[in-house]
Amino acid sequence: MKAMLIQPFYFPWIGLFDMMDQSELFIFYDDAQYSRGGWQSRNRIKSANGVIWLSVGIDRSYKLGEKINAIKVNHASGWVEKNLNQLYDSYHQAPHFEEYFPIVSKFLNSKFDRLLDYSVGSIELVRKILGIDKKIIFASQLGITGSRGRQKVVDICLKAGANEYLDGATGKELYDPDFFSKQGIGINFHEYNHPVYGQLYGDFVSHLSVLDLLFNEGDKSLSIIRSGRPKQ
Repeated sequence: MKAMLIQPFYFPWIGLFDMMDQSELFIFYDDAQYSRGGWQSRNRIKSANGVIWLSVGIDRSYKLGEKINAIKVNHASGWVEKNLNQLYDSYHQAPHFEEYFPIVSKFLNSKFDRLLDYSVGSIELVRKILGIDKKIIFASQLGITGSRGRQKVVDICLKAGANEYLDGATGKELYDPDFFSKQGIGINFHEYNHPVYGQLYGDFVSHLSVLDLLFNEGDKSLSIIRSGRPKQ
């Protein structure tokens, strides 16, 4: 069984959904360490004035080294309203805005207490829109303690019943395939050529939030995502 292990990101880029589509098991690494200013709480969208950040308001009372699943959000900051205004201003002229904006708006107005509910929730929301049906589990549910780094990745895969691990392209710099294979796990790295699709405001910008693709291309989104795979 091929598994993918990834930290929960907020409305992530389209490559993550291509990885999910190619995996049999999707594992949210929810007990990894929270990284301030990382993709866990923000992503990029394209506005008439260029690329801007769509960010979740975080409760700053967390301690250094806190796990992602322990991070709280701060609704008093007005971040939900700001996100919705940014999305409206940037995409209200997009072909599929009226189709998806109400769904995104309802989700953002859910008033969850934890960042995890927004990051995982954003991925789950888009996964269902795209029609990607996968088994989903959380690393914290596996009860793995005492291992770190690459060994924890191996232990998570083994505990989840996976014999193959799909990692992002940057994993080539972090992981030695022999380390995994000696413990019964094959490792592959995601290869992806970012597709160009219809987009507002001039020249195409890649690696934006998946929302940019949905608002612009609608039900063509999954086939566009899959088109980025290298030709065999």
